[in-house]
Amino acid sequence: MLKKLWAPFLLAFSLHSHAATLKPFEAHYSAEIDAGITVGASAVRSLQQTADGHWILSIRIENALASLNESTEFRLQNGTVQPLHYEFLRKVLGKKRSAVLDFDWEQKRVHNNVQDKPWHMEIPEHTQDKLSYQAQLLLDLENAAKQYKYDVATGGKLDSYVFENVGTEQIKTPAGTFETIKLKRVREPGSDRETLIWLAPALDYQIVQLQQVEKDDKTYRLVLKSLN
Repeated sequence: MLKKLWAPFLLAFSLHSHAATLKPFEAHYSAEIDAGITVGASAVRSLQQTADGHWILSIRIENALASLNESTEFRLQNGTVQPLHYEFLRKVLGKKRSAVLDFDWEQKRVHNNVQDKPWHMEIPEHTQDKLSYQAQLLLDLENAAKQYKYDVATGGKLDSYVFENVGTEQIKTPAGTFETIKLKRVREPGSDRETLIWLAPALDYQIVQLQQVEKDDKTYRLVLKSLN
């Protein structure tokens, strides 16, 4: 349940078109899962710069029954996000799932360890991980394109992640009211899932609200509470 909620949420952090505009931050969100009853959770996202100039985006979401921690370390190469190391750990009712990816850009390969099962594959230039592509998306939002597409290394293969700009909307949150860009995840034809994400240019494209609806009418929602 937490994974379904978190996956589309990981789309926004403080990034413009050059490394000089990156700013360390910590953002707090409230989360609701409506599946006949409402289940609450909290989410925290932070961005820090390392001594060697790399950046680490870390994500944490938890409630009484489950937790999820995810992070990516990346660098900017000529204005392009280049992932270096990715980690994922989810715990639900005592059960764990983990993944680690290391990128070797000299050999153009990614080495993965998912549930203690190592594997590797060749990757094309500009391949992203499940967090770093979000940084590249925000760089690309500066170009005001209609659609954005990324190759993401996941599960021993490359997945195509596509997002469509569907307009603007004013959104009210506990952190304030913001004019936002509204994005929609483009899925396979016939998919019953819908994901909408609202990002505020005034907050360096921080996400201020997310909503995902599943085929069984389960609704997942995230709303910005505060930003430091």
